[in-house]
Amino acid sequence: MSDKLKVCRAVTVPLTVVTLLKKQLERIVAAGIDLTLVCSSGSEELNEFLSDTPIRYHAIEIARKPSPAKDLAAYRQFKNFFQSEQFDIVNSSTPKAGLLAMAAAKKSRIPIRIHSFGGQVWTTMRGPVAWLTRWADFSIARNTTSAYADSQSQADFLISQDIIP
Repeated sequence: MSDKLKVCRAVTVPLTVVTLLKKQLERIVAAGIDLTLVCSSGSEELNEFLSDTPIRYHAIEIARKPSPAKDLAAYRQFKNFFQSEQFDIVNSSTPKAGLLAMAAAKKSRIPIRIHSFGGQVWTTMRGPVAWLTRWADFSIARNTTSAYADSQSQADFLISQDIIP
């Protein structure tokens, strides 16, 4: 049994990893943390990045658009994976990964569940789709132990909209 902190970083698609998170993931590993990445099937760039790191990778196909059958399947895969791995921390980014991973992490009793908010698509939408995507952010926040925004103005907005406390 390892004494290392065991962290899972979940995002929807590999592009997020290779364009936004590489440095963050490298720093997490450099700090001596046992890191696992979860996202949809890899890309050439993701495979190349991971080949030079000790980061473990677990593919879960996450549909970017609403798809009840695929979303339920992905949720179940997250839940089973989290229960088998017993992570100390699960950190998600991107709306769909956040929705599925935070719900599964809470159900799996992961003690620290963090979501990083990076923008609210529902602010430019109307009708049922806007309501559904806003509800998704609300649900993500209710399943976390901590939520972060990428700027103070975004945090203020999420608070004013009763998404995060």
